[in-house]
Amino acid sequence: FIDVATEHWRYGRWAMIAGIMAWVPGGLNYLVVPIWAGLDANGALVAIRNLAMPELQLNAALSLILVPAFGRARRDGRAVSLVWMVLAMLIVAAGLYALVIGVFCRPLMDLPRGFRVSLAGVAVLVFLAMATPALAADEEYRGWFAALDFASTQPESLDQHFANHIDKSITPINDERLVIDNKTGSTYRLGVGYGFGKDLGSLRVSYWTFDHDDNMTGAVAGYLSPTLFGFGYNYVYLYNAVAVDFTATSKVKAHMADLDYVRAMVTGEKNSLSWLAGLRVASYEEDRGFEGLDGTHDYAQAKHFKSKGVGPRVGAVASFGFTKHFNLESSLVMSFLQADTKGDASLDIISSATRQTREAKDDHIRGQIMDFDTRAVWSYGPVDYFLGYSMSSWSGMVTDPVPANGGPFFSIGPTADRSRDNISFNSIFKPRLR
Repeated sequence: FIDVATEHWRYGRWAMIAGIMAWVPGGLNYLVVPIWAGLDANGALVAIRNLAMPELQLNAALSLILVPAFGRARRDGRAVSLVWMVLAMLIVAAGLYALVIGVFCRPLMDLPRGFRVSLAGVAVLVFLAMATPALAADEEYRGWFAALDFASTQPESLDQHFANHIDKSITPINDERLVIDNKTGSTYRLGVGYGFGKDLGSLRVSYWTFDHDDNMTGAVAGYLSPTLFGFGYNYVYLYNAVAVDFTATSKVKAHMADLDYVRAMVTGEKNSLSWLAGLRVASYEEDRGFEGLDGTHDYAQAKHFKSKGVGPRVGAVASFGFTKHFNLESSLVMSFLQADTKGDASLDIISSATRQTREAKDDHIRGQIMDFDTRAVWSYGPVDYFLGYSMSSWSGMVTDPVPANGGPFFSIGPTADRSRDNISFNSIFKPRLR
């Protein structure tokens, strides 16, 4: 028993002291502040510390990630130099992060909580990417490389609501939203880059595009109220007790061009974590149309808008090796864009050649794109084969700048789209080459 207790104490004495010292900077404040300034100040401190949590949590994760590197450095006699290098890295990154938070604390606290936390986390990644020397693998590639992938992509949450159908011949009266069923389209991504070799990372340029058309035709009995333009000065609805014929069309185009710098930090013999920092230029464009005929009147509505944005993007890429020829890769990258949008909508009474239009634009909108992907990679010689899944979630830039108006007519019904502040492009990669 004495021998076991001695061994536990030999390890536990420093672990206990280290645990106490680790608690002091994070927990002592919550004991002292209420005594000096009251519980309200303690609550305010908790809210302010939310901005520091991404940096604190990342430091905690890095402490585990660096354990293998410290082990190898101790074996090779480089432990002291590595400790000083990592310490300098953390101090510089934390200092820069604290400076930004201190200067921009008030405007940051005015942002929505989710965006605030994401922005804080992204800032940590940027500072680490700038401040840390890369711990690259011994066999890091040096030279040119290219990647080409094709994918089946399903746009989600477009909610292209084009008309309301109201049938008064049944009880209770039925009000139905008519929405285009968006089908899966094909996308491709083309990339090229150059690896600088050990400790220097790589520079990459890539381009992604989505361009797809959808349409829907049919006939309904009763009232039909188009909702692309909505209620206007010349608004009238379509009605036929037997059938109102309609055609709805949609065209969606999205493009992204990226310039990225990637540096790797080795986390094990086969696993690695890479930081990514770069610039993104993105655009989103949507065209929608409607035409309806009830046997007497022929009405049409149309809408077009386009958004363009540019801004930084940062993230991380992880690689998990299983065998010499097979590994799993996953990445999460956030893009923060300064964007502008412009749109127009029109209403046409074709039978009387009457037209009404509406326009809107906004040169100061905030766009955000979150890219996540995971893929299996088979490597044979200089060629890699990919198969996987990706999601690109767009917000801000995809919001309709010319939403439809409701009106006094009983038949127009709801005109608002459900979820157009955010849409996503979900893709399943077909085999691709790198």
